[in-house]
Amino acid sequence: MDILEILKAIGPFVAIIIPLIALFYNMYFKLKNIEDYDKIFIKKEEVHKINFMNSFFQCLLYIFIFYLFPSTILAISYRGYNPEDNASQFDGWSALFLAFIFVIFSLFFFITIVINLFPAENKIKYRKVNAITSSISLISSMVLYPFIFYAFIFGDKAISLLYFIVCLPIILSIMTLNIYNFYNNKIVNNYIVEVLDKDTLRGLHLIHSHMIQDNTTILSEKNTPIEEVFYLCNFTSNVYLKYTKNTLHLPEKKN
Repeated sequence: MDILEILKAIGPFVAIIIPLIALFYNMYFKLKNIEDYDKIFIKKEEVHKINFMNSFFQCLLYIFIFYLFPSTILAISYRGYNPEDNASQFDGWSALFLAFIFVIFSLFFFITIVINLFPAENKIKYRKVNAITSSISLISSMVLYPFIFYAFIFGDKAISLLYFIVCLPIILSIMTLNIYNFYNNKIVNNYIVEVLDKDTLRGLHLIHSHMIQDNTTILSEKNTPIEEVFYLCNFTSNVYLKYTKNTLHLPEKKN
């Protein structure tokens, strides 16, 4: 195959992957530089996009850290990429161990799914149970996954194993993020806004943070976290606003 044929073969792939890389690159730095308090100055639609991309990047990170990276390292160190070894054969104690892990994973994974199908008030009620079952299902899947990954790489490469390798980390990562985001959203942060005059502003020890628009600056007060109190100032229009964090804890249902 000459160079032209290779270029023709990879051309469509390159045409798709380069814009995706550019999109992820831009979104990564956008996410990296946006704090929670910045989102109150962004359109609601943009906030949803940012939250979605943040969850997407977290999901990819979970898949890589919890599944792909350790599985690859273990597979390389154990067999040294020797395709002649039949890696799909596990017997004795290893087979019993795998069977035990699989039963534990299946049981707690099923319980976690059932709990997360409950209405919101029931999920809040069973928060500790949900945390325990989801953690056990995640840990057991991290133990089980390298064996399946190893069997696929060095074994017969059955399609059923491929489905497991692809689907399991995606499903577990999405489920873990969904549980985390649900309980994290029980804490709602909003801000109390106070209009200030220029004389009051002069008496404060303010530190410049960043600009969000032309002539509109975000300032923070010395020795006070910017997440707790910050100031929005437009010196051209003489608009000075103080934002004070007001944390609301959603009520829990009692037994």
